[in-house]
Amino acid sequence: MNVGRIFELAGISDDGILLEAAYDGMIASLKKDFPNSIKEIDDNIKQAKTILKKQDRMVWYIKILRAYLNNDIKRVSGNYNFISMNMFNEDLFHYYGYNIGDIENIEYKNQNISELFETLQSYINKYQQSDKAPVPVRKGDYELIKCNDGTSWWFVDRSYCSEEGRSGKHCGNVMGKHDKTQRILSLRSVNHNVILTFILLENGYLGEMKAKANLKPAEKYHANIMQLLLNPMIKGIKGAGAAPWMNFSIFDLPENDITVLINHGKKSFIIDQIVSEPMEFLKAPEYIKANKEYQQVAIQKLPELKYIIGKENDLDAWETAIRENESLIIYAPNTLKDFKELVIYYLQENAKDLMKAPKYISQDFDILKEVVEYNGYAMQYIMPTTPRYEEICKIAVSNNGVAIEYVPEELRTLEICKLAVSDMGIAIEDVPEEMRTLEICKIAVSNYRFAIQYVPDHLKDKVKQELNIQESLDFSYFRML
Repeated sequence: MNVGRIFELAGISDDGILLEAAYDGMIASLKKDFPNSIKEIDDNIKQAKTILKKQDRMVWYIKILRAYLNNDIKRVSGNYNFISMNMFNEDLFHYYGYNIGDIENIEYKNQNISELFETLQSYINKYQQSDKAPVPVRKGDYELIKCNDGTSWWFVDRSYCSEEGRSGKHCGNVMGKHDKTQRILSLRSVNHNVILTFILLENGYLGEMKAKANLKPAEKYHANIMQLLLNPMIKGIKGAGAAPWMNFSIFDLPENDITVLINHGKKSFIIDQIVSEPMEFLKAPEYIKANKEYQQVAIQKLPELKYIIGKENDLDAWETAIRENESLIIYAPNTLKDFKELVIYYLQENAKDLMKAPKYISQDFDILKEVVEYNGYAMQYIMPTTPRYEEICKIAVSNNGVAIEYVPEELRTLEICKLAVSDMGIAIEDVPEEMRTLEICKIAVSNYRFAIQYVPDHLKDKVKQELNIQESLDFSYFRML
């Protein structure tokens, strides 16, 4: 009888025992090599064990942690912008709150961070396209605020809620599995469909603050958010979480609403927001930006701001600041020399910043065209309400066929599908079933023969015949390529 069967009969799971035995040596070696970082190692490993669990994931994670401690993180980052272990943990762990089978089955090998995240995100995108059931009210949940438009803020008495995640098309706050003190504040429709999900931390501060599918809350929900912010339960703002640039920002609000918060004793929210995302200070109303106290906080958090605070119209000051920190380009005045070229160059590698860029950038067709031609994955950061959006989709998939996974299903026309598979045959995987015509399938398979597996059964023989594919062709051959 094997060891696993003995544990099973005894009512004990041996998974954890075998798991820890497999990578304990790696952890011990890590602590030996970095004796001054033992607490940091323990804290990160504790979080990772709670979320990742599987041996291959933990081995991969420990390798990343070693690279970080060894100041060699760029070697394993790929295109991922590694800022800190805390942010990396948030970005990685949130994928495991969705309970998606494909994500659970991904094998961690030698992928760099960006390669792994691209794979994980592709499964999230498919998941978010499907409709999910309303969220049931559980014991301890209660209606916190009844809003004027019929929606309600609900206090969800759990740190993690898979049902909140299913309805809101996000992870359900998987980090709450590690920090049990967190609670969920959920803005829901009358029928209990999730609209916004904010995370309440133990001290009354707000952590993540996002809309469905981890998007930034739209302007139409600002009145609902104001009702929450004015509630005595809310003491401040911390922000952070996965994709922190998608969080609601105090400076998303109109000037009058910000004044209302200050008049209701919530002045500290302004400082909280600056500390959380100092660049957001550049979006603040003029009277906020002129405040010396707020200026000092912003400069302390982001020293490059010293060049432009109080000199927003000084183009030379902007050039100096951008040389120090190129990400400031998305806040720069469009009168800056070579403005569009600089913005395009920056966004081609940092497309996610489109989500916090002003409209004169995020809705500029010439800028978006250049960005998606270079990086089709940038489609995920472009809002469908953007002018000439369908044209942008066509440009993206023409240059990077797999970008079709970021095109809303209602816009996946025959033309767009044909453009996608003409560039990359594997893009047929994201072509709707009803669009997999004989022409589309032939183009896809001629570009990538393994795409035959996605051809409808009634067309497979016809495609093989017209492309002269031998019956003896074994799909396993392509898996090895």
